[in-house]
Amino acid sequence: MEVTVLISVYKESLEKVKLAIDSIVNQTYTDFLFLIIVDNPDNLEVIHYLQYLTKCDDRFEMIVNTQNLGLAQSLNRGIDRVVTPYLARMDADDIAESDRLEKQIGYLKDNPTVDLLGTNVIYIDEKSNVIGERGTLPCSSEAISEFMRYTNVLNHPTFMGKTSVFKEVKYRNLLYSQDYDFVCRLLEKNYVVNNLSACLLKYRITSFVSNEKKQKQRVAFEQIRHYYRLGKLSTIDIEKTLEASLKNYRADYYKLVDTYNNFVSLLKKKNYLKAISFLIKNLFVKGFVGELFNSLKIFLLKRKYQ
Repeated sequence: MEVTVLISVYKESLEKVKLAIDSIVNQTYTDFLFLIIVDNPDNLEVIHYLQYLTKCDDRFEMIVNTQNLGLAQSLNRGIDRVVTPYLARMDADDIAESDRLEKQIGYLKDNPTVDLLGTNVIYIDEKSNVIGERGTLPCSSEAISEFMRYTNVLNHPTFMGKTSVFKEVKYRNLLYSQDYDFVCRLLEKNYVVNNLSACLLKYRITSFVSNEKKQKQRVAFEQIRHYYRLGKLSTIDIEKTLEASLKNYRADYYKLVDTYNNFVSLLKKKNYLKAISFLIKNLFVKGFVGELFNSLKIFLLKRKYQ
């Protein structure tokens, strides 16, 4: 076997887990192992189903955590078990296109210097209806490295890479933005990260995310981005840094997000005069100018690489 597909299951429904698993079982490329970490010992319906699969198909292996460890530690537990040359990640509620593994493994074999490979995605809703595409992504490691200074351009459920790299870098025990931290540290250590432009996964968008969680995700992302820009992300104790930041995050973030989103909405509607007036009135909202600068840099990078 050449690749192990690693999934961590927490509270996902059996219906969605089945869709995810079936999308891998029905791949055009069949030389894979399937390692599933269950991070919720009370999710008995899923556990019983996976027990059945392990008896029917020797490519399947299940590990049940005796208690909830969190995503990062669950993934690391799985990474420690993998013995195949390549490792592919996927979320328990997403759906892989039938040729995902074939195209990614083929690319990695043809480009042996590449350490981690992502792909583009199609967005789906809770009922698996297609709701859109992400849009063009940078593909070269040089471009990705620059983009990651401002925004995340990797789709974590599409990761496939060298197992040795996953074992070397591992995930840090963060509540939010674990994958952004992981990729930024890879780039900081001069690993080669590429994207395929093809949409090889259907990425499920969950609508039930609280504003508080969204803001904490934002705080974590900004802290990781800050230290990546400084070239210090791999050396700093980001777990302690984020713990302190998340304790002290303020309502400023709510105001910033609302202000920025309202400004972008005016631009999309081509209400340029209102947008200029809104911009002048809100120049002193904490972080607003910084967000505009980041958006401008992303726009310029797209012009440069795409």
